[in-house]
Amino acid sequence: MKKILKWLGILLGGVLAFVLVVGLIAPKSSHVAVRIFTKASAEKAAPLFQKWENWTQWSPWKASDSTMKVSITGTSGTVGSKYNWVGEETGEGSMTVTEIDAYSLNFDLAFGGPLPSTWKCKMEAQDTIGGSILSWTFDGESPYPFNAFSYLFNMEDYVRSDFEKGLKTISAIAEGPVSYDIEMMKNPGLHFLINRATVKFGDIPAFFGERYGVIYSEAEKLKIKAGTPCGLFFRYNNEKGETDMAAAAELQERTNQKSPKFTAISFDRNEAPTLLKINYYGPYEGTGAAHEAMDVFMKQENLVQVPPVIERYVTDPGTEKDPNKVLTEIIYAVKKKN
Repeated sequence: MKKILKWLGILLGGVLAFVLVVGLIAPKSSHVAVRIFTKASAEKAAPLFQKWENWTQWSPWKASDSTMKVSITGTSGTVGSKYNWVGEETGEGSMTVTEIDAYSLNFDLAFGGPLPSTWKCKMEAQDTIGGSILSWTFDGESPYPFNAFSYLFNMEDYVRSDFEKGLKTISAIAEGPVSYDIEMMKNPGLHFLINRATVKFGDIPAFFGERYGVIYSEAEKLKIKAGTPCGLFFRYNNEKGETDMAAAAELQERTNQKSPKFTAISFDRNEAPTLLKINYYGPYEGTGAAHEAMDVFMKQENLVQVPPVIERYVTDPGTEKDPNKVLTEIIYAVKKKN
């Protein structure tokens, strides 16, 4: 035991010595600047990053951490307002507005945890020929001896990748809805195993992660062939920021199996004889444009939607690394207005 403790002491001493020596030569400051072109004007793009409530539409960190909880203090879009978060993957921290004008936002980015730090950030949209330039800069200091860890973890590379993802999503949203091909077909009858609840908008990814495991494991025990994972959305309450929804597994045919862990339901053609479908490719945060396109089409064709809205998650984003190749089939069951 004494030998083990001795070697542990030598090892820890070596690590400490490494940190102290490398910290003398490692850079203490970091600077990251990312710029992209968008066809959208600065007027359309700027509100997406100036208003904290809009960050849920495009934030790369919110998309990567289903456990993240977000809260906003102060008046969004004004100096002093704060965006707070905590999550298993992203840790905890906050962003506080220090300066804001027509098309730019300066804020302090503070990380919590055992090594708290604060970084200066600026986001800006500048009009140019044919659109605007979106930029995001990041400046910070790593005090000695913690700066030694920059050789083990390249903060600049990590941040740059996330900034690029965020700006590209802002660009896609600001440029406006794209044209979608809407397929109209007869309703063959849809069958699902569902686990239903009222869920806060920000908790939807975590809800899916938990309930899919329950549904598929129970289906396997009961020897039910559960197919593609889906999301069924029955009602939205924008004032409360929540939705009556279900995690679902699609079935090829109706089942009479019962379980306390799921409900088997079917939507027959008599309820809604027609289905509308959009094949949406891209990150989940961008599906809103496809739903808006569906609303416009229904108004034009004098159709009314029969709940629930169905999202069929054909591609697993966990295996497909390119978000632009992730396929979500958005399906509305509809009928003619009376």
